[in-house]
Amino acid sequence: MRLSAALSCCLLLAFVSLGSTAEGLSVLFLGDRGHHQPAARFADITGPLASRGITVTYTDDPADLTTRLADVDVLLVYANIAGVSPEQERAILDFVAGGKGFVPVHCASACFGKNPELVKLMGGRFKSHGTAVFRALITNREHAMMKGFGGFDTWDETYVHDQHNELDRTVLMERSEGGRREPWTWIRTHGKGRVFYTASGHDQRTWTAPGFQDLLARGIAWAAGGAGAPVLAELLGPFAKAQRAPFVYEERPTVQNYEKRTPYPQYQLPLSAKDSQDHILTGHGFSLGLFATEPDVVKPIAFTWDHRGRLWVAESVDYPSKYTELWQGNDRIKI
Repeated sequence: MRLSAALSCCLLLAFVSLGSTAEGLSVLFLGDRGHHQPAARFADITGPLASRGITVTYTDDPADLTTRLADVDVLLVYANIAGVSPEQERAILDFVAGGKGFVPVHCASACFGKNPELVKLMGGRFKSHGTAVFRALITNREHAMMKGFGGFDTWDETYVHDQHNELDRTVLMERSEGGRREPWTWIRTHGKGRVFYTASGHDQRTWTAPGFQDLLARGIAWAAGGAGAPVLAELLGPFAKAQRAPFVYEERPTVQNYEKRTPYPQYQLPLSAKDSQDHILTGHGFSLGLFATEPDVVKPIAFTWDHRGRLWVAESVDYPSKYTELWQGNDRIKI
């Protein structure tokens, strides 16, 4: 039996690579001096995005909208700006319509009350909020930028939106509250360009969460369109692969049902080590290399290295199995 994907290929060891190999993206981060502290959030995200091939520069001057957008791929807004001038509004609209990316985050949906066309561009507007610890629900796992994304738990403000613009909009995540679903993360197209919005991001508790950083990087890369395709492909890793070996299950009487599940759990047939690798999503900057596979090891469930550089492997030889009397098992540790 080969090493199964169900065991998460625990002997496929990860090695750190030094930075992104994809062509980089440039982002202008528009903040302000308000209570959301955009400059601090910019500091939270600069390093994690740089490691993914995304370079971010900061400004809190809306005048830069008419002078600096030509030099970047994406405009990210995280601020509380009541409105911008007609020239600045037109600069944003033309920037996106011409094929670039627009990424309003969290409080940005409360911006531009004096600019209804920018509210339409965002796809919705902030209305009210409470606070809670929650995990937004992924509603569109098949979208290209959501492949392999697992979501994240965080404390945040529980935004409710109005003035929804559903034209050319696809909702990717929702927040569940009181039996209703609130659109939480969505994308839009506008002319030749793209818009990514998420309501997550009130403070550092979210901005320093790896799941949020992953989502934001994906959103930026997707919004950048063709320029962001290499970065997005690297972020998705094995999930960018078009075809992967399917999981196959069968009934086996030896599979235990400790949790009394209905229907009774099935046995997953093992994949080859290569096929297992195709199903594994690694953290950004990591890659997988095969170190050992069956029959060198058998059903490994844990391992550790000692001070002499030896690998100790716990092998659950009897799993899955029926109950046996004490001391009758065959599980073992291999060096």
